[in-house]
Amino acid sequence: MKLSYVLIAVGIYMCNSSANSVFAGCACNTNVDNNGTLNFLDYAITYDCARLNNCAGCLAPDGCDVNCDGTVNFADVAAVHWDFLALPGDACNQPLGACEPTLPGNHPSCIDTTEQHCEDANITAGTFHGDLSMCSNGQPIDIPTLSEWGLVVLSLALLAGATLVLRSRPLATAGP
Repeated sequence: MKLSYVLIAVGIYMCNSSANSVFAGCACNTNVDNNGTLNFLDYAITYDCARLNNCAGCLAPDGCDVNCDGTVNFADVAAVHWDFLALPGDACNQPLGACEPTLPGNHPSCIDTTEQHCEDANITAGTFHGDLSMCSNGQPIDIPTLSEWGLVVLSLALLAGATLVLRSRPLATAGP
């Protein structure tokens, strides 16, 4: 594989990996009991499915996988919470981050959820660690990203590397 292709691929990967959002590949359906009304029961059903794997009440076409990412987790619970509170924006495409809930109960020690869901005093009353964090082994960790200046420096480094690779190639000469 040519070095210039590797440099370009690394640059594209680093630019794309700086976002931490929920992917909504299908319809965002927060009415998980499929009764036509979004209410607190939808939240409770999604929570039970995410936390206890008790998904019997999930009657929607995609079950309780509200954001269609392939798993039922606290990102789905946060989407139902977002829609239930009628907050602006797409409930299934909100930035996620690590949350350490402080209320006792059935919450794990660290969950990936939205800031709104984490800091709700009636639900988790947790500490949100930012959109660029995630839970790993029950602990919040930060995801390293590049700032705007970091992207400028990376672009210049990629340009310099590509220039060196292109200049080191021998020139093709025309045959007799």
